[in-house]
Amino acid sequence: MKSVAFRVYGTIKGKGRARTVRNKYTGKTMSFTPNDTKSYEDCVRAAYLEKAKGVTFDKDPVAIEIRCYFIIPKSMTKLRRQMAIDKAVFPTKKPDLDNVMKIVCDALNKVAYYDDSQVVFSTVGKVYSDKDMEYIEVVVHGV
Repeated sequence: MKSVAFRVYGTIKGKGRARTVRNKYTGKTMSFTPNDTKSYEDCVRAAYLEKAKGVTFDKDPVAIEIRCYFIIPKSMTKLRRQMAIDKAVFPTKKPDLDNVMKIVCDALNKVAYYDDSQVVFSTVGKVYSDKDMEYIEVVVHGV
């Protein structure tokens, strides 16, 4: 069974809402994706392509695992900090997990698989990082 695992370092982003504007001269409306969403999708794509070495899942069903690692806040007490390292306390901050999954799955369209409708199983979670950096770990499996 094929599998590709990769990490994306940096501030974790969720899928941004598309912006719709109306041209006051022509009356036409157009929608566009925010720039920070596009750039994060580019980072996810690049990280996948670097690790995949040509592996794709074409039109096969896939499972995706996403784990978000957040920096432990400096304001945490020593006890809570240790609990965070031991995975007894979890981050409840933005971005929402569904938006993280959406940005990752959309970024992998036409790269890892044909369309994100092929994702039949998913696991998404948030934990605190034992390192001083934010990142996500993504694993794409063939089913």
